[in-house]
Amino acid sequence: MNILVTVDSNYVCPLKVMLTSFFRFHDKENTIYLLYSNVKEIELGELRQLIERNGSRFCPVRVEESILSGVPVIGYFTKEMYYRLLSGMIFTKEKRMLYLDPDILIRGSLLPLYETPLEGNVMAGIGDISVNTILSDHKTKLGFGQEEQYINSGVLLFDLDEMRKCSILEDIKRVVEEKGELLKYPDQDIINLLFREKIKVVERKYNYNTGYGSIAGMFYNRKFLLPEES
Repeated sequence: MNILVTVDSNYVCPLKVMLTSFFRFHDKENTIYLLYSNVKEIELGELRQLIERNGSRFCPVRVEESILSGVPVIGYFTKEMYYRLLSGMIFTKEKRMLYLDPDILIRGSLLPLYETPLEGNVMAGIGDISVNTILSDHKTKLGFGQEEQYINSGVLLFDLDEMRKCSILEDIKRVVEEKGELLKYPDQDIINLLFREKIKVVERKYNYNTGYGSIAGMFYNRKFLLPEES
């Protein structure tokens, strides 16, 4: 499998945990692609050692931060979150990649997801249960209908041939200019807006948030565990 990750130094430790859980179920012949701007050489070495010890190949690519000047960066959302959108442009030979957030745990084989037919769609993703239910006002403000699925960006299967048909840098700039301050979850909002009607929605088990296991659980988290929004 071709696995894509994008982090800075702050997320190298969670990435190691995620990869360790990944290798429990996928122990050989994978390629881990890393897009980064700010990861130390010693950290790259540690990642290489972990990946190669598990029979896989490590392919790190440094991205110049200036390539995405002007995109919104809010709180813990860093510029690296956008790099996955450049994968078709950067990796010119690969056909598909599975993007995984560094702060997830793998609890089973992802091969069925990786082999999902995309049927002409640019990507496959999992519906964001929070934005599609109790936070649906955000989806409405972005221009989506209530019946439309808004996906979470934590697990994404890319058809890179389809992505290469997009003028991705120009498209990102256009969405940022059009939506501006409405981009509350910047990269995720941009992904949903850019590839609207070109995203295949797959089973929720592939991106399951234990904090939001049910509608009741979401309300509990919003009311008692999460800080109030300004």
